[in-house]
Amino acid sequence: MQPSPYTPGQIARQVPGRDEQLADIDEQISLMADLGEFIGRIRVDAAPRGMGKTSILSQVDQLAKGRGAVTVWAAGGAGDSLIGAIADRIDRQLRAWDGERPPKRSKHSKLRRILDRLTVKLIVGVPGVAQVEASVEPAGKSGTTTGAGNRPTDPTLEFEELITETVAAAQQEGHSGLVLLIDEIQSADPAGLSTLAHTWQNLQRRVGGPLRAAVFAAGTPDAEDALRKAATFSERFHYPVLGPLSDQAVRTALTAPARERGVSWQVDALDAAVRFAEGFPFTVQLVGDEAWRAAGRPAPGGTLTLDQVRTGIERAAEQLVRLHRTRWADATPAERKLLRAMARIAADTGSPSVARSDIAAALHTSSTSLSELRERLITKGVIRPTSRGRLGFTVNGFGDYVLQGNLDPDD
Repeated sequence: MQPSPYTPGQIARQVPGRDEQLADIDEQISLMADLGEFIGRIRVDAAPRGMGKTSILSQVDQLAKGRGAVTVWAAGGAGDSLIGAIADRIDRQLRAWDGERPPKRSKHSKLRRILDRLTVKLIVGVPGVAQVEASVEPAGKSGTTTGAGNRPTDPTLEFEELITETVAAAQQEGHSGLVLLIDEIQSADPAGLSTLAHTWQNLQRRVGGPLRAAVFAAGTPDAEDALRKAATFSERFHYPVLGPLSDQAVRTALTAPARERGVSWQVDALDAAVRFAEGFPFTVQLVGDEAWRAAGRPAPGGTLTLDQVRTGIERAAEQLVRLHRTRWADATPAERKLLRAMARIAADTGSPSVARSDIAAALHTSSTSLSELRERLITKGVIRPTSRGRLGFTVNGFGDYVLQGNLDPDD
């Protein structure tokens, strides 16, 4: 018996089908690490939950470390302040560099002083403009007093100084540069997003040569709106959209992990799993995991058969129904009407995506009047934009669930 090599709901060990995205990212990291360039355009890979965006960010981490860079992870929504979370991770990295040395004898004294005085307090000075208050701890005193005559300092200058000195310290330690990795960026505090965006814009005009640094982020489809509200010029950031995997990528995602354990798939079993998954990365991992369990966690030399995969599909479908039920329960009556219309059109046309204008026509309203409902359902992770003017569900089978006929007829 061998444990399952599939990871539903977890960060995938491999991300087949994302070669183009990873190649573009690797090129940017190479420009930073090998040519010493500052990567001024922040990249945000956007996709609904379950599409593998965090797994891609994990691969970026490996690519950056492979080129000698220091990586700093932060996540939106994990705390009160994105900038505070980044500063905390940098502080931990500095402690690792310093080893057993006491803080006052840090090898990177300037960076240590910055971290010691930077207590992030997000306040709003001018509406829509984030500020950061810096607190200074005088040498030999336990308390903190606010520096600069109790005046809030420019958040961009504070964060710019932190990034600049972190890069300098990283290079002193023999690293090629600094890569910030931000997951769930749409959930970060607006003040933090504003500070990050303005700092990265200012660093492009830095005097004294380019800074070896880059930012790669992942978020849901509404991440672009969140960033644009924080800084209007963030519309110039790069927002690649991750869609479903191709059939070939699904085949690779299913067979490669099994092959590493010495286990193969029968052709018809693999075909059935590919059809069921419909290219959704979460479903791919789910059906692979359930098929593996149905096969009794096969030993090396084993083969996954069609009967075992059919059992795995049944079990995976049961888990998806629970997911469908939760998402439906979270929808408002107006949102349910849109979802039902969308499901009917998709069933009639046989297409996984539906034109927004067709949904509006089915609901006897205008396309523009659907904007608020559309944005709410995208934020909730129920639907996703598939192309200009078209929408799709974020997990397979949801449309069939909506049309089962066992739902409230008033919806």
